[in-house]
Amino acid sequence: MTEVIRRVIDETRHECESDYRSWVFSKNGAAGCFILKEKYVDAANCYRDVLQTASKLEKKYGVLSDWSQRLHAITNLNWLIQCCSVPFADDPPASDCIKDTRPVVGVCPQTASASTSDVPDLPTWESLDPRVDRDLVAKAKLLRLDYLKLHSRLLSKAREKLDPLSGQVERLMTPPSASATEGWLDVIGDAMDQLALVDILDKIPIMLSASFQGRPSAYTQFKSTLLHVNSGSTLKSLLLVELKNVFDTRHSLREAMKPLDRTWTTFQV
Repeated sequence: MTEVIRRVIDETRHECESDYRSWVFSKNGAAGCFILKEKYVDAANCYRDVLQTASKLEKKYGVLSDWSQRLHAITNLNWLIQCCSVPFADDPPASDCIKDTRPVVGVCPQTASASTSDVPDLPTWESLDPRVDRDLVAKAKLLRLDYLKLHSRLLSKAREKLDPLSGQVERLMTPPSASATEGWLDVIGDAMDQLALVDILDKIPIMLSASFQGRPSAYTQFKSTLLHVNSGSTLKSLLLVELKNVFDTRHSLREAMKPLDRTWTTFQV
């Protein structure tokens, strides 16, 4: 029963965060529409709603929004105040909140202290004005730093899982020949030619077809392919084509991994 309750709570939290992130995205979109209509005060109010709601929900319930959307709101709100003459919100200063150990815009305190310790010229979250439209430049820098550190840790975990697979792919992609023209295919082709010389290659299709008789339906695909194999040379061509496709797929995997390698390099300190 406890497990069921915990699962329901987790599902409810995930659903709440999903709906909340959709609301933040829509609110930022509405602010963009107000900017296009040159209604800068209304746009600023939308961004203030996003930041105030983010701080309140994270502090009371631990519900997080997308940090990139929050950074977008901070940056655009600062632009509206600095470049479009939008006045500051008439919020009273809360000196007691400045000493609060909770972050102003919903950044978890564990990452806040770690993020600022490496950059001595940046202030801490606790030293910033907690009002929604004050110290926006410093808040944006701190939030960006926390965002990068969080995703660096996630990328590190993904890299730990990927490295063993990368090593296996590297070993499998190593050709058995120094030839630059698919030497490993030549080696396999020569081996099959040797089988043909001893009259074994022509018997392999018959042996494989016979082995599939009475087997489960999972072998249907292989059985259908072998129906077109009526000689050893045909089998050789078929196997070489299939092996070439396998190695092409592995090569595509290595190419797809290159952006991740570059991203990982940028996160390394």
